[in-house]
Amino acid sequence: MLYEAESSITKMQHVINECGHDEDVQKDGCSKMGKKGRYVFGEELEKTHLMVARVRNALAYATHKFFQENGFVWISSPIITASDCEGAGEQFCVTTLIPSSREATDSTVDAIPKAKDGLIDWSQDFFGKPAFLTVSGQLNAETYATALSDMIEPELAFADLNDDMACATAYLQYVVTYILENCKEDMEFFNTWIEKGIINRLSV
Repeated sequence: MLYEAESSITKMQHVINECGHDEDVQKDGCSKMGKKGRYVFGEELEKTHLMVARVRNALAYATHKFFQENGFVWISSPIITASDCEGAGEQFCVTTLIPSSREATDSTVDAIPKAKDGLIDWSQDFFGKPAFLTVSGQLNAETYATALSDMIEPELAFADLNDDMACATAYLQYVVTYILENCKEDMEFFNTWIEKGIINRLSV
């Protein structure tokens, strides 16, 4: 443990020396990321993560705000389902037939209950049948969209391609404007240290 700690400290000192402490680390604790290999330490790493979290939070809020103001209805689709959607990928099975994590290392496949035909006996599972983490809320959204008209994910009922494009354009313009107006400090930080010119590009 002592060797590992000393080794880590030596490596960190070496990286800091390569960056050039006096040149690259500012008085406010923010290094000039991108100038010499994008080194980020301690407080500036936490600051970057905090700002990313704030912007993501604002984007989520602006998304709901835009669609609520335009007559959409948000629904909470099932997380666990017995149905596949689109068949685009593998599903993650949700079951109580497999032993818990503490027991899994000592268990065998034979511990899973089987029916007379040798297949898994799903009747003994929590849901009584195969169940999976949903890969999409589309099937539920389509039902709601038909009944209630407009939905955020993923359907616009009674709309053509031009309607879809108009909605998508208006949405992007709305959330970008919201971020630029309500996350000025965060965006200025990104513009200075992460990606120069990002504010100008988003403002066009």
